[in-house]
Amino acid sequence: MIPGGIPEILGQLGSSVGTITVNDGSTLTLDGLDGAPVTVQTTPQTQIISLSGSDLASLTVGAFVVVQGEAVEDGTIRANVIIETPSLGG
Repeated sequence: MIPGGIPEILGQLGSSVGTITVNDGSTLTLDGLDGAPVTVQTTPQTQIISLSGSDLASLTVGAFVVVQGEAVEDGTIRANVIIETPSLGG
């Protein structure tokens, strides 16, 4: 169980962790730590770190990722770095 407030604090810092539920080729939607959806915008400068590849297409639905970037409007995060990791607890 994630302590209350942690996902919100991460979001304000421009960070998030979660499982990808949608990858439309420029934006990811994550199932965040608290179960709430998190929207992650990418740019051509976003760095992707994954064993599957180094582009956004290599991040598949179901992958667990750590995102670092900057908070923008409506809780959206503009990603600087997205790192695919093994699923927590998995």
